[in-house]
Amino acid sequence: MRKFAMPLVLLLLCLQLIFGLVSYYQLLFETTEFFGSKALLWSHLLVTPMALLLLAFQPQQYNQLSDKLVQAGERARAINRLMPTGLLIINSKGLITEANSAACRLFGFSEEEFMDMPIENLIPQEKRSIHPRYRTAFSQENRQRNMSEGNDQLFGLSRSGELLPLQIGLAPVVLGKDRSVAISVMDVSDRRRVMQQLEESNREMNVALEKLTQSNEQLERFAFICSHDLQEPVRMMHSFSQLLEKRAADSLDHKSREYLEYITNSATTTKTMITDILSFCRVDQSAENYAQVNLNIVLEQVCTTLQISLSEANGSVQWHDLPTIVGVHSQILQLLTNLITNGIKFNESAAPCVEVSAECHEDLWTISVSDNGIGIPPKYADSLFEMFSRLNSRADYPGTGLGLAICKRVAERHDATISLDRSADQGSRFVLKWPRKNATSADSSSNTSEEGHHVKSVA
Repeated sequence: MRKFAMPLVLLLLCLQLIFGLVSYYQLLFETTEFFGSKALLWSHLLVTPMALLLLAFQPQQYNQLSDKLVQAGERARAINRLMPTGLLIINSKGLITEANSAACRLFGFSEEEFMDMPIENLIPQEKRSIHPRYRTAFSQENRQRNMSEGNDQLFGLSRSGELLPLQIGLAPVVLGKDRSVAISVMDVSDRRRVMQQLEESNREMNVALEKLTQSNEQLERFAFICSHDLQEPVRMMHSFSQLLEKRAADSLDHKSREYLEYITNSATTTKTMITDILSFCRVDQSAENYAQVNLNIVLEQVCTTLQISLSEANGSVQWHDLPTIVGVHSQILQLLTNLITNGIKFNESAAPCVEVSAECHEDLWTISVSDNGIGIPPKYADSLFEMFSRLNSRADYPGTGLGLAICKRVAERHDATISLDRSADQGSRFVLKWPRKNATSADSSSNTSEEGHHVKSVA
């Protein structure tokens, strides 16, 4: 009804004008040709009050509408002032018609100074001449655009002449007949600084990583070459010392035999160390592919390899339905051989025993190797995996100190971890966290060994 109020007022006023002209005509010529006097009277009594009533009603509507428009404008200005992002509006001539507080703080101009300022004043000098062409092209597109996409080299010019790295967005705005453009500007100096720091850190890290890789390669190459070159003289030393012992057995006194035994033992120790160094270097150089590795079969092979050691120590190895995991067979064999060898060697029990078990935990296998040996103090839990790390004298427990370092290297190559269980009550318990990947359980089709509880001991 409200939208028809003004047309009704105009209609009633037109009727009132017509009746007024008719009344004037009838009075002038003293006739009632068109309307009677009563009809004219009623027209004045009805039409005039209705028109006045509608006219009285109309300003109230306009006042309400005006109040709403004022409130909406105040809200828009409040939001504009509080926006953390700078906002500029330019008209079709490229003149700034509005700027919010964030834009004023960013560029260093007041709102009054911004009014009717060419937008090119905020463009760096080297790009100022071509900017009007870009502005004209955008006004013809009639779509929003993020100017920062694929371009991190956008800069604005502040009042002090400082270049400001900016993120800029454009949106067309129609204000009356003028096609304006709303420009959002955000200072990305902090972001740019962080990105530069990250890039610099990445460069430094890549350089350090490259140097470390080269150093490791050189170290491995050096160790590999030295080990190969040392093997022959050590072999000769060991062979000729044994030959000397056989040929001069009758002519050697007790002291000479003792010296000769030192030479033979040293040659044997050196040969073992060279072999372990080669094994350590070869972990990352293995050409063997990853495959399904049945741990039951691996432990059968370990027990066969350690047959003499198990027999001499009256030792045993126990396991029950182990899984099939993914890895390099020869390296997994070496890892378990080293752990089981330590469990038998570092053991003062009358019947040394090593037990291997496995549990499934979501995306990995937890493989435990436990023994009833002398145990390892928790304070050595981290250092015992270092190269040449020894917790006991070589006289009491012979070895090179490389066995656990090789185990750790094999585990890392398979994206696995190995650690010492610090909570073990007696003996030692090593825990392997092995990724499952495509691994299967012991009862899979790939498991060809006999299922059930396995105990391997040699009398």
